[in-house]
Amino acid sequence: MSEIMKENPESSHHNPEDPMSRRQFLEEASIASAAAVLLKQKASASEGHLPRTDGHGKEEHMSHNVAELVSPYMEKDGKILSAIQEAGGWQKFVEKNAETVKEKSFYKPGLEKAVACMDEGDDMTEISNKELHLVRSAGSGILDMDLADLLENNPLSPAHIDKMADAFLQEGVTVIQCHGGCGAGGLALEKLLEKKLGRPLTPEEKKQQVTPEAVDELVNRYSDAIVAAMQKKLANAGKPAEYVNNVRKHFKPINELSRPAEAHMAQVIYYDGTNSFKTSSGVLPAGFLVSAKSLSPTAGKRTVDLAKAISFGGHGPGELLNGERPLHIVVIGDPSDPAFGEQELLKRAKEWYASLPEDQRKRVVIESFTAPLN
Repeated sequence: MSEIMKENPESSHHNPEDPMSRRQFLEEASIASAAAVLLKQKASASEGHLPRTDGHGKEEHMSHNVAELVSPYMEKDGKILSAIQEAGGWQKFVEKNAETVKEKSFYKPGLEKAVACMDEGDDMTEISNKELHLVRSAGSGILDMDLADLLENNPLSPAHIDKMADAFLQEGVTVIQCHGGCGAGGLALEKLLEKKLGRPLTPEEKKQQVTPEAVDELVNRYSDAIVAAMQKKLANAGKPAEYVNNVRKHFKPINELSRPAEAHMAQVIYYDGTNSFKTSSGVLPAGFLVSAKSLSPTAGKRTVDLAKAISFGGHGPGELLNGERPLHIVVIGDPSDPAFGEQELLKRAKEWYASLPEDQRKRVVIESFTAPLN
């Protein structure tokens, strides 16, 4: 157990008949698919580039039955992707189904807002039978993706907590949501431990110290710190107690995610300029969701690239994503805000695409549409 983190009890929701235990998943999937990739190539994180995802290929898929787990999800979303292609692309499909897309794929004004993870399984939350409007980023902001070197990341530092608290207050967020099995949380814990040691963790150290309990403890401590900082800022601004106390944390156990606990299945990454898109409607495919308005351009690109690394890794679709069935990076433009309009965000996405190695460009397509919100 890490000296930084305190141990938590094992989840009471574990099913012994699952193909992998919760511990195995969090040690191998949440951490390995996102974090191990990044550990090897810290230097390439500068200028908005995250590392390639070599080393998470066919053998790892077969050993963990990832292909079997993700195939039903990919088949379901594949039918929607085929309909989009038949319509002539995302923009034409959205225009053809504008009322349905507007009604079901975008949050209505007035809902309580929560910050949540970009994870495709963290796509819907209700509290007291009321739907929350989710604003999404890696680990609910636990990683400071503005940093050129993630080794410098400290999610519990006063500077980072203050930065995120201000950002969430500006966004109108009242709920800080974290979830079990958070890959971004695992990466943040690794960076904390590496910073303490002054070197990368060995595989054995990672196994012993980046445990499921330690990762869940970190994301909870981070969320608690954000809530406390937000409440203090609101109290200092003279807000009434009921307003201050409405800012709170919500922890979502891994078994409540809408994907297999053992694997990621998304073949779409949304880069949303509206901050009001939701991926749970079934009208458009499921996918990772990066809320562009909540991130700097550099942090947005790095977050998209992290999602890409997970998708191409050994616990995502991986080699199932190819030239015939690519990973879709879908830009959603805000029709009322030129700074986050389709063409502006598409420019960013094309720059990011151009930076990919040639073998990955063959497996990625950049697409876009303008949200039907006017």
